[in-house]
Amino acid sequence: MAELLRTVEDTFRRSYGRYLLTDADGPTIDTEDARLLGGELCSTTQNLMVIETIVRRDDVLELIRGRFVFEVWTAEPPLTAADVWDKQIIVRFRTTSGVVRLEDDDQVASPLEIDLGARDACWQVRLSAREIALEPEDVEYFELGSEDYDAEIFLLQFWPDGS
Repeated sequence: MAELLRTVEDTFRRSYGRYLLTDADGPTIDTEDARLLGGELCSTTQNLMVIETIVRRDDVLELIRGRFVFEVWTAEPPLTAADVWDKQIIVRFRTTSGVVRLEDDDQVASPLEIDLGARDACWQVRLSAREIALEPEDVEYFELGSEDYDAEIFLLQFWPDGS
C-alpha cells in the first residue's frame, strides 16, 4: 500500500508558456533539451522536466501564476478523481541530486526546493493539471489582472520507478 511521505506546495509565476522542474545538480552530459522534445503537457530528460501551461489565453507572453502541489510516495498513489483535472499523464523522470525546484525559461528560480529523498534515482510522476478559470464579471468586479490569482494548478505525485 502506498504511503505519502511528504507534500510541498509552491506558487510560481512563469513566462513564455511553460515551467521547468530542474535538478539541483543542473544539466548533465545526458540531459537533452527537453524543451525541444515536444510533449503535449510534459517532456522529461535527465534532471529536467518541462511542464507546458494549460491556460488557454491568446497572449502566451502574459505572465501567469501557477500553483504546484508536490507529493512524494513510497509506491504508486491512488488515483484522484479524474474529472477534477483537465489533463493527466504519467512520465519517467531521472534526477541525480534528488532535489528539484521550479524555474522559468529565463532561469528565474523558485527559492523552494523539493527533496525527493533519493539521489541518482528514476521516478514515476503522475502530473495532473487544471485551469482555474474566473468568470469575466469576477475579474472586473474584483479588478483583477492575471498576476492577481493562480490561473492553473498542477499536482505532481512522485514514486520510485520499479522498472
